[in-house]
Amino acid sequence: MQSQVIPRFIHVCGKRVYVSPIIEKMNSIFNENGPADPAIHEWDYGVPWYPTPLEKIPWIIENFHIRSNTSYCELGVGDCRIPYFIAKTADKSVSLAGFEIRKSMMKYATNLLKQEGLQNRISVIQKNVFQDGLSKMKDADYVYFYMYDGKDESIAGRIGKILKPGTIVINKGWPIELWKEKLVSQFVDFYKYII
Repeated sequence: MQSQVIPRFIHVCGKRVYVSPIIEKMNSIFNENGPADPAIHEWDYGVPWYPTPLEKIPWIIENFHIRSNTSYCELGVGDCRIPYFIAKTADKSVSLAGFEIRKSMMKYATNLLKQEGLQNRISVIQKNVFQDGLSKMKDADYVYFYMYDGKDESIAGRIGKILKPGTIVINKGWPIELWKEKLVSQFVDFYKYII
């Protein structure tokens, strides 16, 4: 697969968006390494939290090809940096939801969304995606996850049975062997699949 450069402009809901001002704003809100509270970075539930680098988010969003009246879902949403970016660029018809297992991270994300006036725009659901039913994902048009230590194969096996055909999934980390025939593009360690 051919690598792509990080775009200066992206297209969201039929409009062209200049990326730099949004990333600058996000740099003032989100610490590149995530919240300063060390408890958030502990290996709760056997899985650490590593934030998606801010400068990679435009590539993710551009490759989702987000349209109006669609739905985005993130597994392990952390501090809500990707839903935040979508909320700032997409129209309000795009539904935004994220699952997060850590109470401390969920509290942090909820407070941040309140400060930014996005508490009614982005839904954060406290769930363990490895144990709880993921039925809320069945209508998702776009799914993102960044798992650790091979957990992405396990997640792919579970959500592959739930997601509707045509759903775009991007994961960071490693290619998913289970979905190798669904892989359509790659950028560094980001992999895009169409279910």
